[in-house]
Amino acid sequence: MKQALHRARASNAVLGYCPLALAIGSVLLSGTIQAEEKTAEDERRTLSTVVVTGNRGAEQRTVTSSPVPIDVVSAKQLQSTGKPGLMEALSAVIPSLTLPEKTGWDASGIARAPNLRGLSAAEVLVLVNGKRRHTSATLNINGINTGAAPADLDLIPISAIDHVEVLRDGAAAQYGSDAIAGVINVILKADTSGTSVTNAGLGYDGKKQTVQQSLNKGFEIGDGGIVQLALDARSQNDDNKASANGYSYEQAYDLAGKSTYGGYGTPKTNLLTLGYNAELPIDGSFSLYSFTTYSRRKAEQGQNFRLPTITNTITTGPNGYPAGYTPTWYIDEDDFQAAFGGKGTLGEWDWDLSSTYGRNEAEQGTTHNQNP
Repeated sequence: MKQALHRARASNAVLGYCPLALAIGSVLLSGTIQAEEKTAEDERRTLSTVVVTGNRGAEQRTVTSSPVPIDVVSAKQLQSTGKPGLMEALSAVIPSLTLPEKTGWDASGIARAPNLRGLSAAEVLVLVNGKRRHTSATLNINGINTGAAPADLDLIPISAIDHVEVLRDGAAAQYGSDAIAGVINVILKADTSGTSVTNAGLGYDGKKQTVQQSLNKGFEIGDGGIVQLALDARSQNDDNKASANGYSYEQAYDLAGKSTYGGYGTPKTNLLTLGYNAELPIDGSFSLYSFTTYSRRKAEQGQNFRLPTITNTITTGPNGYPAGYTPTWYIDEDDFQAAFGGKGTLGEWDWDLSSTYGRNEAEQGTTHNQNP
């Protein structure tokens, strides 16, 4: 606009001497203003789309440029939820991912299973760095997840995670029938920047209910190689649900608006998870990689209260329970996954060859009961 005004003043200066100069100046002024207005309009039209609806904070979660609905959740977003485990953190960020608090009074209350789009956990595929995660040895026998033995996301150290990609659409054509509900792809950290130490706790009445400690460290190896190490430890006490109407000793949950005695709430859990992620470039077109996770979990979950009036409750003798009893379900679990492979380019082709091994072993049983 400054240049256009200068030309207008010059035309006015020669107005008394040459009418043609005024006409030429007017044309030049009009053309300059129109060109500038058109350029500004074009710039307004080329602005990128900014998504603000449904975002938590300044970070964008949904990938709007993807042809399929994908949520990308960063490590910062997971940490900001304040949840100790990966499954709880994801359920707090992604509305389509639900995590039932309890689907039963046995191991299904300890090894919980995520649901995508209201479908069973058996139809949710879990990947780690794009490789299939093995399933759990624990079989769900209650609720929507009956018959499912899904991968347990809580057995992946949350401090090792860079981000999580969640495909909220069926992908059976690409991955198979276990991806009907969607895909959860956990991407591990792959950098050498700094050290991360976290100590967090949840509780009430001045007492710690859950304590979570995490350590993450990155190293550089060779010429451009990386190793990421992660260690998480969690100690969780069982909770006690208060009831304004008192407790019911019947075995039906929430009978007449009352809480039943025993068999609900957060299980007592001690969990240790550790892992590494490594990659070593061999040359400009070939690199080796490997990642491993290991977990050890011990947990206890209360079952239904056994009434002293039912026929299979022994109320007399040295092993009797004259007032009834609440048995405890326990699980002692070991989980391990290891992947090794190589990737590179060959001409215009990208290739990736790898092998993955996974194992989950769980010893389960009951204590505080009348079994010999």
